[in-house]
Amino acid sequence: MILAQIALRNLLQGGARVRRLIWAIAAAVALLTLLSALSSGLEATLIRATSALMSGHVNVGGFYKVTRDVAAPLIPDAPRAAAVAREVIGDRGQLATRLRGFGRLISPKGAFHAGLIGVALDEEVAALRALPAARGAIEGLRRRDALVLFARQAARLGVGVGDHVILKAQTGDGAYNSAELEVVAVLEDVGFLSAWVVLTHREALRDLYQLRASAAGVIQIHLNDPFEALRVEAALRRALIEEGMEVLPRRAEPYFVKMGHYAAAPWRGARLDLSTWQDEAGFLLWLLGGLWALRWGALGLLMTLIGVAIMNTFWLIIRERHAEIGALRALGLSREGVAGLLLMEGALLGLAGALLGALLGGVAALILDAVALPLHDPALRALLMQDHLSLRLDPLALFSLAGAVLLMTTLAVLPPAMRAARSSPAEAMSR
Repeated sequence: MILAQIALRNLLQGGARVRRLIWAIAAAVALLTLLSALSSGLEATLIRATSALMSGHVNVGGFYKVTRDVAAPLIPDAPRAAAVAREVIGDRGQLATRLRGFGRLISPKGAFHAGLIGVALDEEVAALRALPAARGAIEGLRRRDALVLFARQAARLGVGVGDHVILKAQTGDGAYNSAELEVVAVLEDVGFLSAWVVLTHREALRDLYQLRASAAGVIQIHLNDPFEALRVEAALRRALIEEGMEVLPRRAEPYFVKMGHYAAAPWRGARLDLSTWQDEAGFLLWLLGGLWALRWGALGLLMTLIGVAIMNTFWLIIRERHAEIGALRALGLSREGVAGLLLMEGALLGLAGALLGALLGGVAALILDAVALPLHDPALRALLMQDHLSLRLDPLALFSLAGAVLLMTTLAVLPPAMRAARSSPAEAMSR
């Protein structure tokens, strides 16, 4: 406690030099806090968007092959697989059964190919209903002939709410069917996913593809804790195999990539395929990885520069305080005590800068999130999967950042502290 009091008083009397170091550390921590909040906000947006549109946290999908070179995303006996899934997850989540496929949307003013998602609105989680609607309401999906588009899709087709669109798709036996659907809602874009995915009633796709009532495209499991996905997927895989169902080996890829792979496989019939939301959204997770690398790369660079500045500052401090150090040694302070005193000063310096920076960065992140700054650049909106800046503070990330800063500042003081500890009382007082 005495050493801590001495270290604190030394810092308080350090003058402008110490204050500049504290503000430099605080500025670096504030910047890194904002990067961390942006990364956490993007991760939350990614989970929400993938959960609403293309994936549960765990997915029981399947591929059905009538011929060797055609694979359809289909589970012929979905109720059996769903019963196993309900038993495995218990009260840890809920299930939603969807149909999915590919088709061509045609209007008098345009056409494009799209991924089709057939939903039963009563089974869907809140994430789907939470998608922001620019026009109309997603509740219109209760109608059997309903179609929900995103803003850019509606612009490509030149349609709005109340207009009709022709959906044309190929069935499993190679024939083409078509259906006339009415646009009941136009949703705001949510990045890459909304460029090619459209929503319709599950039974509309069943009629289009001429499927039996027991068939489904995917059973999506939405967990209370999304980060349990890998553990639940492994348990579910074991349970399905024990039930006697054929399950494909794990491939960490989206289902539409797997379709091309399994279309060339030499087997026929139906097989199940399990995946997690990380697998289905793997083509987007590179962005999170890039932000993670940027955050810790920036931390390493900034802390290296600040560490050099701290080390040089403490070399000067030791030269200026050689008489004080000699007096402390003459009063009985050990070599370890001298080193500990200087290391404590470095730790307190880092702690002050980390706390100040975390406070400034946290307040800035909360303000920016509350203001919801709009992103006007279409490319940036697509990249970040949101139309306004969304940030989320992660307490664990803040603690990790503060710990890293504290460790770096303490290590920066270590060389001058060890040098000062080797001085004898007479040598220190004679300089």
